[in-house]
Amino acid sequence: MDNQTETVYGLIPISQARSLTNGTHRVYVRGQDAAGNWGDLFLVNLTVDKIAPVLGALTATPNPTNGAANLTLTAPVNETAFAAAEFWTGTTDPGAGKATRIPVSLVGGKIVVTVPLAGIAAGAQQFNLRVQDLAGNWSNAASTSVTVIRPNGIFADSFDSGTLAAWSASTGGVSVTPAAAIPVGGANRGLEVTPRAGTTNRPSYLTDTSPTGETSYHASFGLNPNTLAVGSTTVLTVFEASNAAGAQVLAVQFRRSPTGVPQVRARMSRSGGAGVLTGAWVTMAAGARTVRVDWLSGPATGATAGSLRLSLDGLVVSTQTGDTSTLRVDTALLGVTAGLTTAANMAGTAYLDSFVSTRYTLP
Repeated sequence: MDNQTETVYGLIPISQARSLTNGTHRVYVRGQDAAGNWGDLFLVNLTVDKIAPVLGALTATPNPTNGAANLTLTAPVNETAFAAAEFWTGTTDPGAGKATRIPVSLVGGKIVVTVPLAGIAAGAQQFNLRVQDLAGNWSNAASTSVTVIRPNGIFADSFDSGTLAAWSASTGGVSVTPAAAIPVGGANRGLEVTPRAGTTNRPSYLTDTSPTGETSYHASFGLNPNTLAVGSTTVLTVFEASNAAGAQVLAVQFRRSPTGVPQVRARMSRSGGAGVLTGAWVTMAAGARTVRVDWLSGPATGATAGSLRLSLDGLVVSTQTGDTSTLRVDTALLGVTAGLTTAANMAGTAYLDSFVSTRYTLP
């Protein structure tokens, strides 16, 4: 060394540290200058800790989660300083340091962590927690069972914002206009759907990808056929929900009868390639109506059988039941999604408004 003050680095191999007993060990450091003179000794305390922390019984709040966004896990512990914490669900331990890392706090002698519930499947879930102390030792895994109840609300848009920014995507002729509001008036706005541009018919709809493997799905929206003109043999899909692979799970279809009267019906897919159940056509009263669908994944029979219920203005107008046990809802489309032909008589606009989707019940 050639200065009165030096910054130096020295390595004590971990193999030497591991050979020491638990506790505090004194390490002495000194430097030698270029002339061969040794400086004073400096003392550094090295704490060797090879004892893993021990977690006590794990508790979870809230339990059931009742739609909460986060879960708080708490457990007593026998140490006071920690470098990390990790959690996982299920009964398979991924191994120390390989689970999901989360911030850790010590409150009143207890470990406290917050676990986001986004993406956690509904139902009884085993949550597991492990912590690491400052010496790198991982604790035992503590576990508890939690009943996860996801939030009721999935997605909603009144369109009064004047934009379509809340939706995952938009396709074709869709726009927010005051004329499409249901009811019309004030600062209200609605979705105007125009499936024909010039001489071409085009799918025109909004996409919502908020649903995630839903086994129960409810949706409501205002529908005013307005000037939407289709031939009496043309059937348009004005709402549908599909699974992660894009296969249709349920749908609401629209047509005009041979006398020009607007009608709707519901379609429900079934598991195992058993085909689609289609409800009877139901005549809509003039003007805007509230359309609601209530879908449930389930077996062919029993109290929780698979079903699809269609309602108009709060009145149930059709119900299909069947095996939908393997089906899930992951995407919803609102607007004219299918059924378009090359017919020149398909013209005009339809109005939709006040879309709401939930997991359990509609408000």
